[in-house]
Amino acid sequence: MEVHRKINRLTTVIVFWLVVLVVLVCRLAAIQIFKTKYYRELARKQHLISVNISAPRGNIYDRNGIPLAINNLFYELIADPSQIKDTNLVDSILTRLTGRERGFYYNKIRNSISRYYVYLERKVSPEIGRKIESLAIPGISVNPKYSRNYPHEKIGSTIIGCVDADGNGIEGLELYYNDYLKGTPAKKVLVHDALGNKYPVYGDLLKSAKPGKDIYTTLDIRLQEIVDKELEDAVLRNAADAGMAIFVNPKTGEILAVSSFPNYDPNHPGDFPDGYRRCRPITDEFEPGSVFKIVTFCCALAEGKLALDDTIDTGNGYLRINMRDVRDVHGYGLLRAPEILINSSNVGIVKIAKSLDKQTFYRYIKLFGFGTITNVDFPGEADGKLNSPSKWSIPTMSTLPMGYEVRATAIQLACAYSAIANHGRMNRPFLVSKAVSGNGNTEVIRQPLMVRQVIPEWVSDTVYNILRKVVTRGTARSANSPYVKIAGKTGTSKKHAYGTTKYKSHEYYSSFAGIAPFEDPKVVGVIVIDNPKAGKYYGGFVAAPVFRAIIEKAVSAGIVESPRSLKLAVSAYHDEKTAVPALRFMPAAQAKEVLRKRRLVPKIIGVGNVVISQVPKAYSEVEVGDTVWVYLGERENQTDKVILPDLRGLSIRDAMKKLTELGVKPIISGYGVVVEQEPAPFTEVKIGCECKVRGMSIVRYELNGKSSKNSGDFWEN
Repeated sequence: MEVHRKINRLTTVIVFWLVVLVVLVCRLAAIQIFKTKYYRELARKQHLISVNISAPRGNIYDRNGIPLAINNLFYELIADPSQIKDTNLVDSILTRLTGRERGFYYNKIRNSISRYYVYLERKVSPEIGRKIESLAIPGISVNPKYSRNYPHEKIGSTIIGCVDADGNGIEGLELYYNDYLKGTPAKKVLVHDALGNKYPVYGDLLKSAKPGKDIYTTLDIRLQEIVDKELEDAVLRNAADAGMAIFVNPKTGEILAVSSFPNYDPNHPGDFPDGYRRCRPITDEFEPGSVFKIVTFCCALAEGKLALDDTIDTGNGYLRINMRDVRDVHGYGLLRAPEILINSSNVGIVKIAKSLDKQTFYRYIKLFGFGTITNVDFPGEADGKLNSPSKWSIPTMSTLPMGYEVRATAIQLACAYSAIANHGRMNRPFLVSKAVSGNGNTEVIRQPLMVRQVIPEWVSDTVYNILRKVVTRGTARSANSPYVKIAGKTGTSKKHAYGTTKYKSHEYYSSFAGIAPFEDPKVVGVIVIDNPKAGKYYGGFVAAPVFRAIIEKAVSAGIVESPRSLKLAVSAYHDEKTAVPALRFMPAAQAKEVLRKRRLVPKIIGVGNVVISQVPKAYSEVEVGDTVWVYLGERENQTDKVILPDLRGLSIRDAMKKLTELGVKPIISGYGVVVEQEPAPFTEVKIGCECKVRGMSIVRYELNGKSSKNSGDFWEN
C-alpha cells in the first residue's frame, strides 16, 4: 500500500511538472513564434525612444527677395558621462575650442556622473559646433538648433509676426503660414534603461530633417521702412495714442506695406506689451468719418439720384434732420455736387443721401466691402460692423452717409479706394504670393483675383477726378505735392465711448485715403492717426501730410513709378551714378570699406562671417549716396579661398604686399601705380593662384588724358 501511495505521489508530481513544462513551452511558443512582432515592438518601446532634431524653418522674403525672417544656426553641446573615459582630456579639448576656463566641463561632467544626458552648452556657434562634431569625441555630441532672426527688427514687425520658444508662429504671417514655414524635424533613436531615465545620446536617424518652405510676400521692405518711419514721426509729432497705415496696389490687390505704431521688435517680443504686436490696419475697427463719403456719393451717382451739375444748398453749415444736428466746419451756401466732396460738407452729403432708399444704400455699402472681411491672408481680421436696414434707427440716414454708425478697418478702406482707382473693380488683398520648397518647387499661394465690379466704370472715374480736386483745392491741400500728383479724401471722426451711445468730446480719429500717382495709380494708401492731442486733429492737417511724405520718398527712391518729368531729385549726388560692386562671399568689414569707397551707404543685416546676398544686385547702376543692403551668413570651407581686393590706384609695392598677405602670387608688369589686374577685383580665387598686376607711371597716365585725381574709373570700380 505504501509503495502504491509513493508511486501515485510520484506520478502526480511528474504529471504536474509535465503540465508546467507544456504550459511553459506553449507560452514560449506563443511569445517566440505567434507574438514575436508584439513583444519585439514592446521591447523597442521600453528600450528605445526617438527624439526630434530641429529642422530649419522657412525664410520669409519681401517681393524683391530681401529676407524679412531668417534662421540663425547654433548647436547644443551634450555629454554622456558613461561614454567618457578621460574627462580631463575632454575638458582640455572643449575649453580650447570654446574659450571656457580649464575645468569648466570637467566639473559639469563629474557632477553629473550618474546621468546619461548632460547639457554642457545650450548655444555654441556653428563654426565651433562643426569642429567638435568633426572630432567625434566619445560621449560628446552636438545637435543643430535654429533661432529665428528678424534682420529689420521693428520694421514691418506687426505684419511679419514672431515665433515662440519652440519655433512655432504665434503672430502675423509667421502664424498664418506656420504650416508652410515649419519644417519636419529629424528623428533620432536613443536607448535607455528599464527605469526610463538613463540613456546615451548616440543613435541613428530614423528620418532626415525636412526644411520648411520659404514664402515670398507682396511687401516691399523699402516702402515699409519709409511708412514705418513717417507714421512714427506723425504719432509723436501730434502726441497721438497710436497710428496705422496700409498701402495696396489697386490693380492687383498686392499689399505693399502695413504699419502700426507703437510696434515691437520680434527678436525680443517679451520686452513689449502685448498690444504692441497688434496689426492695427487689419484688426482694429473705427468709425471712418468723411473718408466714407465716397460710398454715399458713388451710390447716388450710379443710381441716377445725383448729377455733377446739381446744386445743393448747404446753407450756413447747419441742418436739423432725423432728430440729429448735422454741422459743417464752415457755411458753404450753394455747392455743386463735386464740391460736396471737395469741401467735405456733412450737410451736403446728408442731403444727397435723402434721395436714397435704405436697401439700395445698404447694398452699395456692402459692395464696397464694409461689414465683411476682405479675406486677406492674415490672422485675426476684423469684419467691422454694419447693421442691416431693419436695425437702423431714425437718425441713421443722417449719420451713416458721413461715416458714422459703421465701423471699418483700414484695409477695408484701402480696398474701397482701390476700387475707385481701378475703374470700379475690387481685387482681393493678399500678402503672400508663393512658397518655394528646398528642392526649388514653387507653389503659387495667391495671385490677383477680381472680387467684383463695385460700381460702373464711369462712376469710379468721375469720383476719381473729384478726389484729385480734393487735394488741389479742397480739404486735403496739405497732401498736394509739386513732384507727384495725388488724389484722396480726408476724414475726421469722433471716438465712440464704448458701452454708451455717446462720443468722446475731444478724442478723434484723423485719417486720409490717398491714391498716387494720379496719372497711373500704383498705390492706394490709408493713414489713420488715433487721438492726436497736439492741437490740430483734422485729417487734412494730421494724416494727409504723412501720405504726401511717404509718396514723395517712395517716388524719389524709385519704389513707386512716376512720370519721368515728376521724378524727385533729393540726393545731393543725384546726377552722379555708380555701379554696385559684387560683395558676395566678402567679409563684412571688407564689404563696408568697398561700399564707402563708392560713396554708397552699407546697411549690414544678420550675423555671419561673409556676405551671402545683397540688394541691389551686383553691377546695378544706382545713385551715389544710395543704401546697399548687405546680408551676412555662415559659409563653410573658406580656408582655401579668398576675395581679391581692388588693387587699382595702389603702388606696385603695396599691391604685392596685399596679395602676398592673402596667399596669392603676384605677377607684376610695369611700374608706378596699378591700373589693371587680372582676375578682376572682388573675384573669389584659391589661395596660391596667380594675380596679374600691371603698373603705369602717374605722369604717363595723365599725359594719356586720364587724370588720376579726377578719374572715377581709375580710383574706383
